[in-house]
Amino acid sequence: MKSFTALLFFTLFFLSLGAQDLEKFDKTPIAISGNIALGTSLYQAIGREDRRSPYTYFISANPTFTIFGFDIPISLVYRDQKSSISNPFSRVSINPRYKWISLHAGSINLSLSPYVLSGQIIKGGAVELTPGKFRISAIRGTLENPLAQLDTIVVGAEILPSYKRSALGGKIGFGSSRNFVDLIVFKAKDDVSSLDPMLVDPRVVKPEENLVAGISFSISPAKWLSLKVNTSASAHTANQESGNYLESEDLKNIREEYGALTTVNLSTKLQFAGDADLDFRFRKFGFGAEYKRVDPFYKSLGTFYFQEDYENMLVKLNFRLFKNKIRFSGRGGLQRNNLNNLRDVTNTRQILNANLTIVPSKNFQLTGRYSNFQTERAPGLVAVNDTLRYTRTTALYGATPRFSFGSDERKSTLTISANYQNLEDLLNQENTGNSIENYNANFSYNLNLIPSQTSITLSLLGNQNLIKDTERQRLGANLRISKKLLDKKLTLSVAAGGFQNYLNTIDEGQSYTGKIGIRYKLSKTINMSCNMNYLNRQGSISYQEFRGNIRLAYRLDPKGKKIEANTLSKNSDKNNPK
Repeated sequence: MKSFTALLFFTLFFLSLGAQDLEKFDKTPIAISGNIALGTSLYQAIGREDRRSPYTYFISANPTFTIFGFDIPISLVYRDQKSSISNPFSRVSINPRYKWISLHAGSINLSLSPYVLSGQIIKGGAVELTPGKFRISAIRGTLENPLAQLDTIVVGAEILPSYKRSALGGKIGFGSSRNFVDLIVFKAKDDVSSLDPMLVDPRVVKPEENLVAGISFSISPAKWLSLKVNTSASAHTANQESGNYLESEDLKNIREEYGALTTVNLSTKLQFAGDADLDFRFRKFGFGAEYKRVDPFYKSLGTFYFQEDYENMLVKLNFRLFKNKIRFSGRGGLQRNNLNNLRDVTNTRQILNANLTIVPSKNFQLTGRYSNFQTERAPGLVAVNDTLRYTRTTALYGATPRFSFGSDERKSTLTISANYQNLEDLLNQENTGNSIENYNANFSYNLNLIPSQTSITLSLLGNQNLIKDTERQRLGANLRISKKLLDKKLTLSVAAGGFQNYLNTIDEGQSYTGKIGIRYKLSKTINMSCNMNYLNRQGSISYQEFRGNIRLAYRLDPKGKKIEANTLSKNSDKNNPK
């Protein structure tokens, strides 16, 4: 398999070189573009333990070399960020591409499907081919075990030894961006022999294995109609070394049939996940339906954690009226869990989310939002006391009016934002419950002085949280001033804020914040920025924190030298005399 992968990469590399069109050399420059940035940050705390390293630095570079139409992007990131784990972070990748051929090496973030491979960084190599309507991808390398990076319960804040995890995936498809079908497969496996058994804590880290297969397709027979579907099946083995002394005949038969593809034992689970999205889109309105299902315990080692054991059934509607002066979008339906009927209770939610925007004039806009859902939990088994019933109802209301006024030289914007959220837990047999209420309000005024390139923003903030017999309040204000100088090359910003905290109407202390920001444009390609932040917390727990960072960024200006066609012809004549 390794020999085949290496041969594939070398073959594709030489094919990409040979596929270059020499007749287009006179139109394509030799150039370099991208950006390079480096910086440092400072931190100091007084009155409490440090939450990060007092000094860190980072370097990032994303140059792209273009040679006769052949792009070679390179990505480099190094961050010496130390916290409770003293471990620097680095990432390097190179991604040459030419026309429909793309190669990747180093740290690769390749997405095949949201349920198969998405978001995980694989260190290795990959290739993407899009000749015509074909869509072909292949990737091979190693994965890090995210669950083994940090453990604060068993052995404290440190990196845990983990097995070397190999990964192999691929996709083959056909079609366009609107109409296509993709077949996806992915496999990840921990190498048990890659780690000394004496270094492994079996309570935390176990050798896993995972085989996932999926299909994605999109059908759009008309501009106003589209159907998109993603579905996958995952065979996940939580522990390759799990014993088989309690296995059934069915499990033995499955191992005999599929054992060559993946490890099958008592810790193996086969689960499914998928979604479907149907849309009818017209000029001023649209509607559709959504369906999503994730089986209990569904897991793919190629994705990060996401919610499982739920099913969504939604309808959606959106429209625009009176030359876009009224815009609406919303969706609603049902969500339920306990898909395999193994839980003691079933959770059913009635969901409705709606957003309405009204723009009667260019100087006024009103946005409103409403969201509520109802949760009911009923015993899955008949109990002696069958009156137990647990209900949770939530509602969210929000409104944001925005009004602008003033002349072209003095523009003012007034924004008011108010939100209310309610969460209530009820027990019918007692007819009492625990109510949680959140109130948030924000009043903001912005003055933009065009001639002097000055912006002033004043905000008044307030929020209140009610939980049982506990009431928390926070009131305060924030002022920010920004000004551009030296022909807009230099931008200075200053911000300060103060907040008063209350607990059950009793003074709980104050918080003060301050920020100074400087951004200077040294040239068309070089920018420098500096930010300093200060926090002073007073009350039962008093402390101060200072954070600062300096960043220097250089943008690589693509300046290439074109090669004239007659020069190529002369060189060709010299190399190929008649």
